[in-house]
Amino acid sequence: MPADRIARETLGTLATTLGSGGQGTVYLVPGVPPRAYKEYAAPHLAELNEQALTGMVHFLAAARPQDAALVRERAAWPSAVVVRDGRVVGFTMPCVPPGFQVRMRFPSGHRMKLAQMQLLLNDDAFLAARELAIDDRLRLEILRDAAETLATFHRLGVVVGDLSPNNLFFSLAGRPRCFFIDCDAMRLRGATVLAQADTPDWETPPQEQQATTASDVYKFGLLCARLFAGDQSTTDATAVRRAGIAVHALTVRSLAVGPAGRPPMQDWCRALEALRVPAQPVVPAGPGPAARAARAAGRWTGRRVRGMRPGKIIRYALLLTLLAFCAPQVSSCAGFVRAALDTMRSNSSEQTAAEQANGFTQLLAGSGRDRERVIAAVSNVKECRKLSAAASDLRAAATARGAALERAGALQAGLLPGGAELKSELVSALGHSQAADDAYARWAARAGDRGCGSAVMKGADRAEGDAESKKATAAKKRVAELWNPIAKQYGYPTRTYLQI
Repeated sequence: MPADRIARETLGTLATTLGSGGQGTVYLVPGVPPRAYKEYAAPHLAELNEQALTGMVHFLAAARPQDAALVRERAAWPSAVVVRDGRVVGFTMPCVPPGFQVRMRFPSGHRMKLAQMQLLLNDDAFLAARELAIDDRLRLEILRDAAETLATFHRLGVVVGDLSPNNLFFSLAGRPRCFFIDCDAMRLRGATVLAQADTPDWETPPQEQQATTASDVYKFGLLCARLFAGDQSTTDATAVRRAGIAVHALTVRSLAVGPAGRPPMQDWCRALEALRVPAQPVVPAGPGPAARAARAAGRWTGRRVRGMRPGKIIRYALLLTLLAFCAPQVSSCAGFVRAALDTMRSNSSEQTAAEQANGFTQLLAGSGRDRERVIAAVSNVKECRKLSAAASDLRAAATARGAALERAGALQAGLLPGGAELKSELVSALGHSQAADDAYARWAARAGDRGCGSAVMKGADRAEGDAESKKATAAKKRVAELWNPIAKQYGYPTRTYLQI
C-alpha cells in the first residue's frame, strides 16, 4: 500500500475520542508524535469525494518547502488516507499542538483548555472571570497571523469556506498564532471532499457562492468585528474603530459590499502589519518588589480565607511566613513563591463529595429548561411554519447547551460513586444535544430559504439532528441511572431522562 494510504486495521483500537459531529468522529492515535484520525460517518461515505481527499494529502508534497512548512504549522492538514476493505473511510492529521491551549479559571479552579477562538468573542466580564488577559494589541496580533495564513492559503488555491471560531484556535505563547482545524472542509483548487456547509451565525451571505476567497474575506470581517465587540453574533463594525481607520475601513468593506468589492487578504495583511507594536517589557513602579509581592499575596489570601477550613488556614499562614522570609531577597525567591501560590490555588479547588453532588444537581436543574422550546421549534419546522422563529430558538438553545457543556466539563466528580462515568455521560448528552440543535437550526434556515420541499425536509440537516438527538437520549438515560442513587443519598431531586 502506498505511503499516503493506511489500512484502518493498522490503527488498532482507538479508545480516546477527540470530537464528534455530523460528518464523523475524530480519534486520538497514540504514538510519537500522536496523530488524530477522522472516520467519516456511514451516511457520508457515499458522497465522499475520494479524489479530492487524496489531492489534499498529496498537496503539501508538491508545494514549495516554505509553503508546506507554514501550512503544517497553521493547520491540521490531512497527512494520509485511511482505507478499509479497499474503500476510503477517513484520514489522519496532526493533533492540535500543545501551545494552542490556555489556562482558564472556572468555579472549580484553574485548568487548561483548548484555545478555541470562540472563547475570545465574549465581553470583558467573561474574559475577566476566566482570567483571559486579552487586550487590543493581542487581538490585532491574532488577526494579523490569521490574515497572513489566509493570504497564503488563497495564494496556494486553498479556500477555508467554513471559517468560524469553532474551527480556529489561538496561541498566546510567544508571538500570538492561529491554527485551523477541519481542513477536509476546505476547498482545494475548486475541489471539496464533502458538500460545503456553514456554521450557524457564520453563513455566507444569501445568494452568494459558498467557499470562495470573497466569502473567506467576509467571514474574516465578521471575526474582526466580533473579536473587538466581544460579541458572538454582531455584524456591527463600530468597535473596530479602536484599531484605527484602516482596519475599521477594511472591516466595513468586507461586510457591507458584494464579493467583487471586498478587499483581498493581502490588504488586511498590510494594514495589520502596519499596526504591529512590539511588546514592551513591564517596568516596575512604586514601592520595591518585596513590598508589592507581599501586598499582592495579602490581597489574594484575604479574598479566599473566608470560610476556609482550618487546615487550609494553616497552609496560608505558612505561605505568608515564607513571603516575609523572602522579602529581602525576593528576586531569588520569586519562583518559589509562585509555586507556593499555585499549590494554594490548587488546594482551594478541592471539594467534598457533598459539594460535588451539589454541583451536579444545580446543573441538572437548569439543563432541561429549553426542552419545551426546542420541541416546539422542531415541530414547527416539520409543519413548515414560523421557520425564522424556529431557527432563532434552536440557535439560542444550542448556545445555552454550549454554556451548560462548559459548566459540565468543569464539574468535579471523583468522590461520587460512578462519578467519572456520570460526568462523561452528562458531557456526552449535552454535546449531542448541542449538535442536534445546531443541525435542526440549519434545517429550519434552509427550509426558510428554499421552501419545504422533500429535498430540504428529508435532507442531511434533519438526518443529522435526528441522529444526534438519539445519541443525546441514550446518554441522558445513563445520566439518570447514575445520578438518581446519588440524589437520594444527598436529598436532591431524582430525574427521568426527559428532565435532563
